[in-house]
Amino acid sequence: MMSMDQDAPPVTEKTAHSWRIGLVEDEERYRESLRQQLASVPEATDFRAWSSAEEYWRDPTRGEVDLLFVDIRLRHMDGIELVQMLSQADARLRIVMLTGLASEEMIFRALKAGAIGYVLKSEIPEIGSVIRLMMNGGAIISPTIALRIISAFQAKVDGADESANLTPREKQVLEQMASGLSIKLASQRLGVSENTVNTHLKSIYKKLNVRNRVEMMNRAMKMGLI
Repeated sequence: MMSMDQDAPPVTEKTAHSWRIGLVEDEERYRESLRQQLASVPEATDFRAWSSAEEYWRDPTRGEVDLLFVDIRLRHMDGIELVQMLSQADARLRIVMLTGLASEEMIFRALKAGAIGYVLKSEIPEIGSVIRLMMNGGAIISPTIALRIISAFQAKVDGADESANLTPREKQVLEQMASGLSIKLASQRLGVSENTVNTHLKSIYKKLNVRNRVEMMNRAMKMGLI
């Protein structure tokens, strides 16, 4: 006599966790590459990808994602702007920045915006390990990124006794710029005109002896001002 369960499918071990993974990336090849990698991660029960920050932000189902990988360099709204918006809208979401760059300014902007991971695409480790680490309360930074953060921190400590004699308002403007805001958004947040923000920026440039925003950020970090 044939047993009732002879043709039943084999029993598979049930995973302890199931996580929904998202990716905001404008390169189709990288989206497909990550999709293939996730196929071997049993905990990653769902994967969704968006080609732009705007597409993701407009999607009414975006809140269903548990862990989101975001490319820092997107065509219109960049990844850091998206992270800033998401940090205010959904504190539950865990975000990892992906990039081919290692600029100190971008590293600090991304981490300050709310990302809890910053990974160079060329140095991303085994994707399953990354997901398990992040979803169990950890954080991840690529070795090259970590080295840059340490170097920037050491330079910041070395120059901590320097003073630029910035006024309280100039310090506020500097902080807004460090957050990655545009002059327009900074003026709205501070309740002043764009011309006023520009005037303060010119004064900051002069006091820090710099010529542009990138130099200003690097100099301010070395001096311990941000």
